[in-house]
Amino acid sequence: RQGNGSGRVRDYEIYLSSDGINWDNLVAVGEFATTQAEQQVDFAPTLARYVRFVTLSARGDVEWAAVAEINLLGR
Repeated sequence: RQGNGSGRVRDYEIYLSSDGINWDNLVAVGEFATTQAEQQVDFAPTLARYVRFVTLSARGDVEWAAVAEINLLGR
């Protein structure tokens, strides 16, 4: 995300699901650094069909967040 950093994701959770209904597979929790650089989250290889990215808080004390791009890499 470009600009002054307001609205960048700070804290997040990532869930995986095989059916898009049950989201009990929490695979990552963390906090992104304050940077315009690409961020990377690694987690164990898991069989899934759906991904849910949850923003828990954003930089700049705003009540919204923006993500420019999400890439998923797998084997």
